[in-house]
Parts: sequence; C-alpha cells; structure tokens
Amino acid sequence: MPKPKKKPGFGSPKTPNPVDEMLWCFSKHIYVTVEPEAIMDGKYWKQTSKYAVKVRQGKKEKVSEFKYNVDDIVDAVHYTYVQLYEINYGKETKKQ
Repeated sequence: MPKPKKKPGFGSPKTPNPVDEMLWCFSKHIYVTVEPEAIMDGKYWKQTSKYAVKVRQGKKEKVSEFKYNVDDIVDAVHYTYVQLYEINYGKETKKQ
C-alpha cells in the first residue's frame, strides 16, 4: 500500500509569536484563520498557491484578498492578531 504524500507546511514565521495578543483575542472569541484559494478545474477543485486571512467572531466573518503565499501567511496571521489587540485593547486602556 503506498504512503500518502506529505503536504508541505506553511513557511516559518519571521516575527515572534504574539502569545499575549492571541490569548486576548481568544478570550474575546476572535479567531484568525487561513483560507486557501481554490479554482474549479473541470469537475474538480484545484488549490492555488494563494491564501487569505479570515477573521471570525461568532457569526461575523471578514476575509482578506487572496494575496499571501506560503512563505508570508504565518506572518500575516501574527500581524492580524497584533493589530486586533492594539485596535481594541488600546481603546480600553486609553479611557481609564
């Protein structure tokens, strides 16, 4: 029986992992995920090399353009977590 081919993972991040920002987003039920682009090729779907960042909070979703490749998608997800944290948590700390 042949072994299934191992798919290559995402590229290694160039920025440190934003743990504090991710924990804050998780506590507010905000999740940032990756969505691959697929095109219809005849009767089947074929995945391209482009990815988009999807931000979800409950039933609300926002998807970016499919402009990221395998090498920079991890950095884009990390940057999105940092931006969400600064936009939302920054407002709370300035009011106090």
